[in-house]
Amino acid sequence: IAAAYTLSSGGSVSDISSAATEEASMNGFTVGDNFTLAVNSPPTAGTYSGDTAYVEVILSASTAPLFAGLFLSNDSVGISTRAVAWTEGGTGDGYCFMALNTTDEKAMHIHNNVDLPKECGVYVNSDYCSVGSSGALYLDNNSTIAGKTSVAGCVHENSPNSQVTGTLNEGAAQLSDPYADRESDILSDISANTGGSPSSCDINTAGNKTEYLSPGYYKDCVFKGNGNVILAAGIYYIDSKLTVEGNVDVQGTGVTFVMMEESDLDFGNNGDLTITAPTSGTYEGLAFVGHPNMNSSKQVVFHNSISFDIEGALYFPNQTIELSNRATATGGCALFVSDFVLMHNNVDIASNCQASDDETLSLGSGADITLVE
Repeated sequence: IAAAYTLSSGGSVSDISSAATEEASMNGFTVGDNFTLAVNSPPTAGTYSGDTAYVEVILSASTAPLFAGLFLSNDSVGISTRAVAWTEGGTGDGYCFMALNTTDEKAMHIHNNVDLPKECGVYVNSDYCSVGSSGALYLDNNSTIAGKTSVAGCVHENSPNSQVTGTLNEGAAQLSDPYADRESDILSDISANTGGSPSSCDINTAGNKTEYLSPGYYKDCVFKGNGNVILAAGIYYIDSKLTVEGNVDVQGTGVTFVMMEESDLDFGNNGDLTITAPTSGTYEGLAFVGHPNMNSSKQVVFHNSISFDIEGALYFPNQTIELSNRATATGGCALFVSDFVLMHNNVDIASNCQASDDETLSLGSGADITLVE
């Protein structure tokens, strides 16, 4: 358990080993005094072998046999014990989706041919549970989750072919919003950069043209046509709407879209979206952000064969993020954090968070530690 807590706070292998050794000594098992201790993260054997969210500790000792010593020629026999713990809520532990809502049913609803890969687990903060009829996490019609799944309430699998096939923890702790501590800075930044009137942002790339856009405050932002929109690094404050129409390819590195209180985000219609969030500052790691006071009725939708390669979080604490109608992740590591999450109709995120250097959602220091073996 001590090793798992150290792992959850970002400790190195050496730190994890030291924590386990110290804890063993405090319990009367001093390493070196006939005891040896092996610490492995990830585990080298068992159900969770190779999974970096788990830590394995093996304590071994040699001891003289008592009754059996009357029949054995050996002066000593080896004895070992092994335990594996899960660092749920630790850094980069496999979550791509988090539904923040704490009380409602279907806080996360997945249906109609959606299969989430093992690299993209889900965390559902809602404690709702109506056994046999509904749950905080609701799966239906050929939908599965192969990754880690943690639900404060319970899961309702509404059909035999809809299920959680990965590690499931029902009754999990309700965790804090991982980006709540940025609210004050985000509000200050928005106030400082949206004092004037917004500029128009109707960009047509018909004829396979390439258009360029600089950071700023915009209203009714529409990207359309069959060409390219290249976004310069910086922050884009959007009033009213941000829409992709047609086969336009939108690209930007070091970019954040901030949606204002009464704005809709609607990306679809065969567009391609390649966005990398900033690596420093107020919006570090945030590719899309909803105003802290954004109207809960405003939509955040990726649908109709949109392809996205997003490196960073989509953070909408008051909204439902909806992925639907063949929305497809083509790469990157998009992290979805919102009040509700809805996925349906052949969504494909099999390529999300596949690369070894991608970091999945960090849920902060409030880690739950579970002894699993």
